[in-house]
Amino acid sequence: SGELQLSGQLLMVDCGGGAQTLVLPSEADSKGLFLIVYNNGGEALTINEPTDTNDVCELDAASADGGQWALLWCNGDTTAATSGDPSRGEGHVGWTAHVFTHSIS
Repeated sequence: SGELQLSGQLLMVDCGGGAQTLVLPSEADSKGLFLIVYNNGGEALTINEPTDTNDVCELDAASADGGQWALLWCNGDTTAATSGDPSRGEGHVGWTAHVFTHSIS
């Protein structure tokens, strides 16, 4: 319920009135997939891995200067990374993100 199917690799997201969580598709179905997610709403957007347990990244609310956006990619791996890996959180799985603060238009 409430799930949307991806129809492209660029997602322009507006949470519409409150902070929301975007849950990514399963790693098994996403190996090699790249996504660009742009938060153009006035609320924070948390992007979680498929179990909806671990944050992959958080995008701050958009401002007059533009919103944050993330480049996300999946290696298809569902094995947890070690907590010593600074680019991925403890328990993180095959999705990785890099957050940018520049506006895209």
